[in-house]
Amino acid sequence: MTTQVISKESLLKRVFTAWETFNKIESADDIERFILRGQGLSKSTYHTYRQAFMAFYKFTQKHYKLEKGLHPLQVSLAEIETFYDDRVKEVDVNTACLEIQGLKKFFASVEIKIPGYESPFREMPEKLKEKLNRVKNGNRKKKPLSKTEVHRLLAWLEQKKDVKGLENYAMVYMLVTSGLRAFELCQLRWGDIECYNGQWTAAFTGKGEKDAEQELYKPAIDTCRLYFKKAHGRNPKPDDALFWTISSYKGEAPRPMPYHTLWRRVTEIGKIVKEQGIVRNSVEFTPHLFRRTYASALEAEGMPGTAIQKKTRHSSFETLEKHYLNNEEPATPYLERFFEVPTEIKNKGGNMKLPAPMILLIILFLMVISEHVYAEYDTAESLIDAGFKVYPKEGITAAFEKWKSGSIHEEDWDAVNIPSYFGQVEDAYGAFLGYDIIEVIDVSERVKIIYTTINYQHSPIYFKFYLYKNFHDKWVAIGIDMNTKMTELIPEYVIDNK
Repeated sequence: MTTQVISKESLLKRVFTAWETFNKIESADDIERFILRGQGLSKSTYHTYRQAFMAFYKFTQKHYKLEKGLHPLQVSLAEIETFYDDRVKEVDVNTACLEIQGLKKFFASVEIKIPGYESPFREMPEKLKEKLNRVKNGNRKKKPLSKTEVHRLLAWLEQKKDVKGLENYAMVYMLVTSGLRAFELCQLRWGDIECYNGQWTAAFTGKGEKDAEQELYKPAIDTCRLYFKKAHGRNPKPDDALFWTISSYKGEAPRPMPYHTLWRRVTEIGKIVKEQGIVRNSVEFTPHLFRRTYASALEAEGMPGTAIQKKTRHSSFETLEKHYLNNEEPATPYLERFFEVPTEIKNKGGNMKLPAPMILLIILFLMVISEHVYAEYDTAESLIDAGFKVYPKEGITAAFEKWKSGSIHEEDWDAVNIPSYFGQVEDAYGAFLGYDIIEVIDVSERVKIIYTTINYQHSPIYFKFYLYKNFHDKWVAIGIDMNTKMTELIPEYVIDNK
């Protein structure tokens, strides 16, 4: 270990610099100019530090009735704890803790800028550390899309063949198969993408202004190229962005897609697919959803956690990964298994989950079509009718037997809980009287959504059938949603048109 010897002249220079900086700071603008500027901070880091200290600065000015906020070099642990106590009265504990973390990073940057200065966080007692880092218990993890939802979403997006539709499909496909952050995708140019030994990668500037590289999924690249040729009438050049804005008026030139446009486009998609029951309402549908889904997909298909950490470029398990592990395993084989869907099928099913009766949306079953099992219904309506015809005499189980005709995944519906649930419905609502079709929506030539009511003596319940015309040109049910509240299952535009 080498000991650094500091000369007397160097020490005096540091002291003078610190004293000079102290005297220069007389306002919030001075803090920004003399402390935050000149450190080479990335845009996002700069904003985080500035926002954290400015909130604290304004608090000290108001709380201590000062002409201006407290000088950063005069701040002690007492002011930091008082600031925290005040914040938890206005925001939740988790938000207050995040603000304290931002403040901690700000003072760490002051240490770098001013020689000899020591952040108040360095000498913080353990009890105060625990208090300022305390968060509420509970599961705060945001949910990824399930495998079923990914296939449904991509199938729905793929139907739109105009430029915007192709772009939306390519954009989502690329995000969910790469784990790229939205701002990373927006900066990509075709020249950033290359293939070496059969593996496609993109080079770009990632989080924290660091050089980064990400493996890409070739089918997603092909989809991006197809979109580009449709939009521009030519093959992409190295300097071309992957995604572009769409002109809103004549003469407006398309621009490389900025982050806010991508974010707005994705959230608009999310609103529609939630309304149509393609994904759960509880999913937070933003571009970052696809990064979570990417990691979840790799985990579900068996990729080791440390390899996923490398693919998503997170900094956890740093020592283990840096010194002991070699996680250069490609993501493509895992993604191919995850996205392996028979060409004639675009939708897959999930398991039935029963919440409290007659309150929440119920996913009853989702079924996969087999080329070895033949459905017998030439129209979607005849399939629905077949189930309701047997219901009065043979019970709801027989109805579901009809509706699941054409499926080899009998485990995807619950033969025990379905009769039990409908037993509770019949006890409360009375005997079954019949059914009515409310609306038939032709999603595509082979996909329909049919809304129905099941009429009981005292009240109806509502069904939403997802139907698919398979490769034998026979109709099968690929999913059913049910709800006792009409407005929670049936879109407003369907109700308004009645």
